[in-house]
Amino acid sequence: MDPENCASYQEIIAGIQKKELIVVDVRSPHEIEGSGKIECDRWLNIPIAEVKNAFSMDDDSFKSKYGIAKPKKEDSDLIFNCGSGKRSGMAINDVKSLGYTKARHYPGGYGKWKQEPL
Repeated sequence: MDPENCASYQEIIAGIQKKELIVVDVRSPHEIEGSGKIECDRWLNIPIAEVKNAFSMDDDSFKSKYGIAKPKKEDSDLIFNCGSGKRSGMAINDVKSLGYTKARHYPGGYGKWKQEPL
């Protein structure tokens, strides 16, 4: 995975504190319920199978379904997350094919996140 596609723990913490970050968790709701999530004001659960369709929606449909404004293609504060980093890497490929060239993911996923110091 290209390092430009990756966000560090410190970058994510800083984005959460500034309330600038959108974290898209691509795990199933069941997985999240069982293990937890990255706490963020603008957190979304869009399972991996739905990512491409979600980011292909028009702005109004996205906001209606997910409760926040659809990220802009040039947004650099769009971070994808999963359990280990594999599915979030796949999500990056999906959204980049739609023009979200600055989207990134957290390698290691939530499993690594839980091990980081607070």
